[in-house]
Amino acid sequence: MHKDTQSAPISPEDVTPLIRGRPMHRLQVTVVMLCVAMNIIDGFDVLSMAFVGPTLSREWGLPPDQLGLLFSAGLAGMGAGALFLSPLADAIGRRPTILICLLMVGCGMLASAFVANATQLMATRAFTGLGIGAMLSTNIALVTEYVSAKRFGLAMGLMAVGFPLGATLGGAAAAALIGSQGWSSVFLLGGGATLAMIPLVFFLMPESIDYLAAKRSPRAFDRADRLLARLGLPPLDRESRAAGAARGGRLRALVEQPYRGRALRLGAMFLLVMLSFYFIVNWAPKLAVEAGQPPEAGVLMGTLLNLAGAVGAVVSGLLVRRFGLRRVTATAIALMGVGIVLFGFAAGRPALLVPVALGLGFMMYATMMGIYPLTTTSFPASVRVTAVGLISTAGRIGSVLGPLLTGLLLAQGLGIVTIGLLLALPALAAAAILLGLDHRDQ
Repeated sequence: MHKDTQSAPISPEDVTPLIRGRPMHRLQVTVVMLCVAMNIIDGFDVLSMAFVGPTLSREWGLPPDQLGLLFSAGLAGMGAGALFLSPLADAIGRRPTILICLLMVGCGMLASAFVANATQLMATRAFTGLGIGAMLSTNIALVTEYVSAKRFGLAMGLMAVGFPLGATLGGAAAAALIGSQGWSSVFLLGGGATLAMIPLVFFLMPESIDYLAAKRSPRAFDRADRLLARLGLPPLDRESRAAGAARGGRLRALVEQPYRGRALRLGAMFLLVMLSFYFIVNWAPKLAVEAGQPPEAGVLMGTLLNLAGAVGAVVSGLLVRRFGLRRVTATAIALMGVGIVLFGFAAGRPALLVPVALGLGFMMYATMMGIYPLTTTSFPASVRVTAVGLISTAGRIGSVLGPLLTGLLLAQGLGIVTIGLLLALPALAAAAILLGLDHRDQ
């Protein structure tokens, strides 16, 4: 046994500082790798409807408005899952919640492959989104609770990379599958990959030590002690075991002091960031074509955004250790706003479009790297996943408002330059909110 396990018992409040201050153990690396793998699969699952949409529209004769409802069903489910299912992770634990979500997502994806009409597909996509929304919130909290301070930024960068990587790989797989196996094969692949994660998580994923320490029950403390021993750390203090159960994670706790102001500010930041972010994700390729670029330029721009985004997430994660999470994230958000303005001017200019797309994608996913861990590190373990779920739900509202607002502005006859200027404002406002947060909210 490691010599540290012979040291004096530690209080529950000391668990996080001790884990953060030590080199990464293989158990911690396992947690990060499993969560990154799930993010990659989630990226595929979320965008699977976009991959099959054109084929379904042609085969089923779907009008654009009905296809739009199919696209929105999964996002609506994700918002509901983040809001209503995420608290499960603070009530029954991170590990069982992830297992439940994997089962939901896997079954939802498989069911989507066997639907007979758009109404059935809308229902299965919404059900799939429920699991994805809660799983995203839980995974980011679990990584935050296990990663060391030295590798924190890198872990967050890898988590942010997982989603666009899954989307990119999924797009390539879908293109190959749909032509030979039909659209249902895309959902079968996503469902199979998701369900394959269940035994890996069941046998390899530990429960959060922070969560167990916050429970303050004899059984939870015993489980925490076994995990602490695997990390070479002392057991929890027996006097703390008798201190009584901590308050469980509830949505109500986040509207009470001292969390209310923090949750409101972070929720506003999330909403504004996602409004600008999803304007680019949904409309940038089409606006480039509308500005006179060939259709291939729109496809190229979407690809460049994801590729540059993968680099941006990792690089910004590495910068966190030197400059701090809040400063790096606020800078990325502000520069994303500047990039949106530049996109408005570059959309009709081929020579500018590629460098602007690269820079904008870099900053977009550098932003994604930071905003979720800012939430997890701003709340205690007893309400952490509940907080991430509630605040990310505000982000889902922004993700719907961004594309909708863009359509309304286009309908009013506004030009791309003007729209770029207007939709950069939410990002710039979000950066200002983040810089105004108290240092304790990092």
